[in-house]
Amino acid sequence: MRNTILYVEKQEQTTYTLDTCVIRKILENPNYLDCISTHVNFSDSKILLSKTVLWEIKNQIQLIDPELTLEQILNKLQDKLHTNVKIVAHSNDTILLANDLLSKYSLSLHEPDNQILAFSIIHNATLLSCDSKLISCAKSEGHSCLNTHYLATTVWGAIA
Repeated sequence: MRNTILYVEKQEQTTYTLDTCVIRKILENPNYLDCISTHVNFSDSKILLSKTVLWEIKNQIQLIDPELTLEQILNKLQDKLHTNVKIVAHSNDTILLANDLLSKYSLSLHEPDNQILAFSIIHNATLLSCDSKLISCAKSEGHSCLNTHYLATTVWGAIA
């Protein structure tokens, strides 16, 4: 019997964007980010959050933890990711691309996911998501996207 060592190559990227579902999972389960971090190296990277993601999180705070504020959530993300989280407004290019994506993928992409994908593309950032339809659209666009569900629940992880 041979001993086999499993090597998991970390994905290196300087800029990431997060889908709302990933932020929720990180806040609801501290182990979720630990599992993702075995595949993704967040050191020397930056996290950009769109106003859309902030709006979605703000509307879901009561479901996550009624005592949390948006500022506390951002602080928790920065502490857990060990990197700066920057809030960025949508540019005109992001809005135009979001509308194009919505038309192109009308059967599988809906608002506000079209805005989240457009934001990630415009900022040339790897999107972290666990939304299979959003991941599929990102893949169809040839955009870098990591399926955090696979990263957190499988040994190998998966790049969408």
